[in-house]
Amino acid sequence: MTKAEAGQAGREQRTGPLRQAGEGARQQARAQGRGSGWKEREMKETEEKVLTAREVAERLGVSEFMILLHVTTGALPCRRLPGGGLRFTEQDLTKFQEEEGCRNKG
Repeated sequence: MTKAEAGQAGREQRTGPLRQAGEGARQQARAQGRGSGWKEREMKETEEKVLTAREVAERLGVSEFMILLHVTTGALPCRRLPGGGLRFTEQDLTKFQEEEGCRNKG
């Protein structure tokens, strides 16, 4: 067995036949335009623009700290990202403005 063959055998052993079969299925799905990633599904589910805490604060004319206070009290709904970031939808921001009597400064 040559070094190249030994290296190939080692890679196959580490990845295994199931992993290799899975790659083929993912490639086939992508070729058919189905996509297998969560990003595509997430983008389809949330077609409206999402805002960061800074963008929301600028629109309302308040500090980011005030936005975080509204989030912790439950007055302003948001999505929490795995890294701890917050994202707000336009719909939630509009609803918050109507309930709290805020006006759009931006």
